[in-house]
Amino acid sequence: MIREIFLANKKWFIEILNILVGRGHFPELWKIARVVLIDKEGKSLDHPSHFRSICILPCWGKVLDKLISDRLSYHLEKDGMLRDLKYGFRKNRSTILALNSIMEFHQSAKEENQLTCLISIDMSNAFNSVDWDLLINKLFKLPIPNYIKSIISSFLQDRRVHLNGNTKIYNKGIPQGSSLGPILFNIFINDLLETLTSKFRPLQTTS
Repeated sequence: MIREIFLANKKWFIEILNILVGRGHFPELWKIARVVLIDKEGKSLDHPSHFRSICILPCWGKVLDKLISDRLSYHLEKDGMLRDLKYGFRKNRSTILALNSIMEFHQSAKEENQLTCLISIDMSNAFNSVDWDLLINKLFKLPIPNYIKSIISSFLQDRRVHLNGNTKIYNKGIPQGSSLGPILFNIFINDLLETLTSKFRPLQTTS
């Protein structure tokens, strides 16, 4: 349906989205996710952890979401705001490149008769644990256009999930299924890599 509307009147479609972005407003109805529960294979149905929740977002919201994420990514990459050793959720970056970086670091240390140690950290439930107030605080410290900061703030306010006829507001965690989600997570943990000393070679990637 979205495609048909776009093809029927591209100018109107683009104008609506640009007005929303310019005003820093993400419509309330576009922030309501419908939750579908899928049972995990081989698990009993008597415990909540045995189900996988899938959030289905409104189509219009996903279009605006993608527009914002593209603009945010452009500024982050153009101005080098993300650590160079951050490989997760970035274009033209891969796990292979991250492994190559590790091997180069190890080889360099070996040539200088130094020892190297690889420590891998799994951030359990990482996306669901992101504090929105802290995320917004970090976002507003970045030298990106104010209209992007405003629309993302609106994007995170009063988000809701709908399950079995009940609607609940939530204010923590990266919205599932969102294009912005992984980018916001990168911003959230960006300074974590900056706290490590030059004796370490911190990398962030995804599995």
